[in-house]
Amino acid sequence: MPSTATILLAAAVALVAGGCGEAPAGDGEPGATPYGAWQLVGGTGPEGPIEPLETHPVTLTIEEGQVGGTAACNSYGGAARIDGDRLEVTELAATEMACEPAAAMELERAYLLALQRADTIAREGEELVIRGPEVELRFAAVAPVPTEALVGTEWELDTLLDGETASTPAAEATLRLDDDGTLTGHTGCRSFDGAYVVRPGEVRVTRMAMGGGQCGGAVAAQDALVSSVLGDGFRADVDGDRLAVTSGADGLVYRAAR
Repeated sequence: MPSTATILLAAAVALVAGGCGEAPAGDGEPGATPYGAWQLVGGTGPEGPIEPLETHPVTLTIEEGQVGGTAACNSYGGAARIDGDRLEVTELAATEMACEPAAAMELERAYLLALQRADTIAREGEELVIRGPEVELRFAAVAPVPTEALVGTEWELDTLLDGETASTPAAEATLRLDDDGTLTGHTGCRSFDGAYVVRPGEVRVTRMAMGGGQCGGAVAAQDALVSSVLGDGFRADVDGDRLAVTSGADGLVYRAAR
């Protein structure tokens, strides 16, 4: 029989990986309740300031009876009881992956410690604020993924973003997401197909099958970057005929095929 800790951890992963269900406020849009999807913008914990990292965001999704999200590195989840402005988070569990840099792991530890000590929750303007003894966590609403503009278009890779370095592709590459939850494309070296789900503020690839292919040099580096950005779950922003796909400090810019 699985242990209680194993059951709690499985529930935490399912909450995050399963798209987080339907929140009463809907997709993190500002509303009258704390329900929805949020991203940490700053805070204080028992050990001092909690400063977010742009490359390792901390997210919080609140539903009836549960919370979950990404704590800079690992997925987490737990039970939550909200009564007016009173908050109680219990049974908090997280996956146990290690991340670089060390600052991401420290941010995660400080955030989860603060969340467990929280005892009040309130909307202050467009922000969500969670407080407790020596704790204040401030969140901004996560914008919904622009699904209507994203799906059904053949996107051609235009720019590679490797940290702060932008470069032109070494080989032609494509991406297409369809409204049946499937995606197809080419990295410039290999073809791929798979499946995706839309989570609040993020597209998460749930299955990715890569075709065969051998390449070297700049094309191999492009293949690795495309695979990493798409495979880790990404944010998508559409502006006219441009699609910006970002994951951490890296990204891809596509242009709608003519």
